[in-house]
Amino acid sequence: MSEEQAFRSVTVLHEVRIDAPREKVWEALTTNIGVWWHRDFLTRNENCKFTLDARPGGRLYEDWGNDEGLLWYHVIGVKPNEELRLSGELFPDFGGPARMQGTWTLRADGDGTMLRLDERVFGQLSDTAAASLTSGWKFLFDECLKPYVETGEVNTSPADVSCG
Repeated sequence: MSEEQAFRSVTVLHEVRIDAPREKVWEALTTNIGVWWHRDFLTRNENCKFTLDARPGGRLYEDWGNDEGLLWYHVIGVKPNEELRLSGELFPDFGGPARMQGTWTLRADGDGTMLRLDERVFGQLSDTAAASLTSGWKFLFDECLKPYVETGEVNTSPADVSCG
């Protein structure tokens, strides 16, 4: 008999300043997410296209081809260049079962953009999954998105972050 995880909630708050206007950051977050999203954070590394359909009812998902893939989030709210609201499920094989609700907010900060992540995760989270949430988002936004937007470079070095 397996032991059940305790019900818990985790709040992830993270901000990163990106030296680019909001429109450029928004385009990277939405249209170009499959370019900068680190491959180590996908469940399949080969033949996987990571896609965000940034409209109400849209999806953030892995497309493996042949009608196969994995849904990460549903898009529940969009204000272009300002805010994206997402809601998803974390299945047991990824550290759950848990429910995730997150908001990505962009605000002008001088000649750059402040990106803020506010994600709430609640359910039967494993200790590993709970601990990796903050470090995973920090890595993706600080070490992958930021350099991509500012320089066009894609981070392909191995991710030294636990992903669940």
